[in-house]
Amino acid sequence: MACDFTYSHYREIVRNALEAGYQISSFHNPVPVDEHAKRVLYIRHDIDGALTEAIKLARVEAEMKVRATYFVHANSPLYNLLEESSLPLIEELASLGHWIGLHVDPTMISALKAGSIEELVEKLFASFGGLIPLTRVASFHRPAAEVLDKSFTSFTSTYEPRFFSTIKYLSDSRGKWREGCPCEVLKDGRYSKLQLLMHPIWWSESDQRDVAELAEEVLEVRRETCLRYLRTMEPFKSEIK
Repeated sequence: MACDFTYSHYREIVRNALEAGYQISSFHNPVPVDEHAKRVLYIRHDIDGALTEAIKLARVEAEMKVRATYFVHANSPLYNLLEESSLPLIEELASLGHWIGLHVDPTMISALKAGSIEELVEKLFASFGGLIPLTRVASFHRPAAEVLDKSFTSFTSTYEPRFFSTIKYLSDSRGKWREGCPCEVLKDGRYSKLQLLMHPIWWSESDQRDVAELAEEVLEVRRETCLRYLRTMEPFKSEIK
């Protein structure tokens, strides 16, 4: 099968991992359920684009009886965690058996008047923790030196050494695998522990997606959300079709 960003190839990637004996684990409880597991895989999804894209991938994993950790963006301009259309999708992620963490943009530190990265993340968990089913795990948006290879006391970070520098780390950032598709690496069981970061926005039924068209699709979802809201207000209600 061709190495692409289709759901069918993602199924192959997961099958290769399972057949090679990888046990898929969470970040918040990284000790393997099977103490005799030879290999451990941490599957991470940062939702940078749209929750609708994440649900599609989450359903594929659920069909394969696989769990992953999905990181919802605390201040994404493309979706609002607490809007009416988002909450059912987040609930579905949890109902499918997946874990949910926070995707944190460190540049929020000044806006939220936080004295440190740890305080920033604490504030976000305090704000969202009672509203959506979160585990106390954070991934960082566009991570800088201040979070790379750092551990924190009040939450788990996907960039702690035990998940990042002391194990193998592979990412599809910018829609590309920098070291090639992980399908063969997983099939060979080349690494005893591996973190696999995938962004749902890059994955689809077909690999023939134009990046410009993909951007328009994401923006159209946001536009429709805004239009639905404006239609509830006068005088917009009578002017917007």
